[in-house]
Amino acid sequence: MSTYGTFGNLNLNYEHGRKEFPEEVISFILNTAKFKKDSSVLDLACGTGIATKQLFLRGVNVVGSDIDPMMIELAVQKNDPVDYFVAPALKQPFVDNSFDFITCFSAFHWFANEETLREIKRLLKDKGFFFVINKNENSDFKKNYRNIIKNFIDTPLPDIKEKYNPLSVFSNSFQETGEGRFLTTELFTLEQILQYVQSISLWNLIPETKKGAVLRELEIYFKNTLNKDGFVERPIEVVVVFGY
Repeated sequence: MSTYGTFGNLNLNYEHGRKEFPEEVISFILNTAKFKKDSSVLDLACGTGIATKQLFLRGVNVVGSDIDPMMIELAVQKNDPVDYFVAPALKQPFVDNSFDFITCFSAFHWFANEETLREIKRLLKDKGFFFVINKNENSDFKKNYRNIIKNFIDTPLPDIKEKYNPLSVFSNSFQETGEGRFLTTELFTLEQILQYVQSISLWNLIPETKKGAVLRELEIYFKNTLNKDGFVERPIEVVVVFGY
């Protein structure tokens, strides 16, 4: 059974290697949804609660859910007064019309289908918004580390986002759609960038006996890319797609 698409065993590296989203992205979501203090929000596929906490700190009445109990375990350990639930995206433990808007950060590509959207529509109040937020590469950052990893895997590397287009999936479920785009550059220390690579699902496909060698190759590569301040740069475009 393939472990591609599994993150629970990577949860510590996920928590420490993944960056928050730019505050302008959070503001765009709240402004678009006409956020009010009594708005109820679900952060779907919340992982370890990185973006969930960002929403909470902006005064959002938010709950989080994720399919993986190991990810939720770390989210709960943040000790924020946020309720977290273990549940798959297409079967949430909430009654109809529970939420003013729903967010899904860096995860919708794993379950971008009509069945999941029917569940999301069930959960949303009338005229409620669904936001899908992705960090898209704006350089050869991903290509370069994948080129290193592929030398240690006998099969072609999968890429779940290769043909991913959330707006096309939205077309049959929402009357109105839109998007926002934000350019930014994430900065990683050498330790953080190695944690980041070990947080991607692709890491599960590397044989355990080869992971040490992969890390050594990655460390050599990333050391050579450090900027003058000692950081690895990852230029990205954060794309927010929404429907209502």
